[in-house]
Amino acid sequence: MTTDKLLLTMDKDGIATITFNRPERRNALDTEAMVAFAEAVVALTTVERLRAVIVTGAGTTAFCSGADLHDMSQRPTEGDAAEMVTRMGMALLALERLPVPVIAAINGYALGGGSEIALACDLRIVDEAAQFGLVHLRRGLIPGWGGGNGCCGWSATRRR
Repeated sequence: MTTDKLLLTMDKDGIATITFNRPERRNALDTEAMVAFAEAVVALTTVERLRAVIVTGAGTTAFCSGADLHDMSQRPTEGDAAEMVTRMGMALLALERLPVPVIAAINGYALGGGSEIALACDLRIVDEAAQFGLVHLRRGLIPGWGGGNGCCGWSATRRR
């Protein structure tokens, strides 16, 4: 699966890489990128030869800065928010439940939903420029993709 905004690749050894590919927007996820991310994670649940997953961001300044605020401003209704929270929450739950190691390779900012994505991974490897923050509070929001449910998203429902 490849889109302009999210890349999913797999090498011959069964190592999959999900790359957020919007470096000009600090790899913020707009609706299209969120749909692609959710579809990529679901696709990985069916790969028998999968040995590990690496989640990372394109460029050098950001892993993922969460939801694209400009895109979110175009989707202002309660229903829009519920759809986004459900899609990303379920995608991160599926990511957590993958039966292989999931590694966040964090290069730069991991803010808002980006921190929540990092929390859903089993292991986080960070570079010197990494910065984390559940910055939702600055906008009067709570973490909606899983970061507000215990320390690791839906940790109470993990099967491992």
